[in-house]
Amino acid sequence: MRCANCGGEIIDGKCVICGNGSQLTETNGYMQQPQMPLPEKPYNRPVSIPAWVGRQFISWIPVVGGIVYLIMLIVWACSDKFEITSKNWAIATIIVTVIKIIIGALVMVGLIALMVQAVNNPEFRNEFQNFYYYTY
Repeated sequence: MRCANCGGEIIDGKCVICGNGSQLTETNGYMQQPQMPLPEKPYNRPVSIPAWVGRQFISWIPVVGGIVYLIMLIVWACSDKFEITSKNWAIATIIVTVIKIIIGALVMVGLIALMVQAVNNPEFRNEFQNFYYYTY
């Protein structure tokens, strides 16, 4: 074994040159330090139920709640400093919201086109005038 500090020989757990006890292991002719397990990052823990409930109620804040909620979704989706479940949830929420907006716009355009078609139809106008005449 070799010393991680100076590269000297380690005997009985101590380097003969510098006296340091850390060692390098030799694999395939290369010297490598022993691998230490990395500590778990705090943002990889699961999100608690009160945190989820609090996040849902953000959009209920009057006047600015929707804007704050949208900004927080974008921050959660784009940042690596939050829990991975928060990031995935924010991305999924943004995707579903975009789909809802597209479908809502298509339905609204369809209803407006249907109403314009009905109002421009001469038979509808005649029926509407008759209805108006008989009700008043």
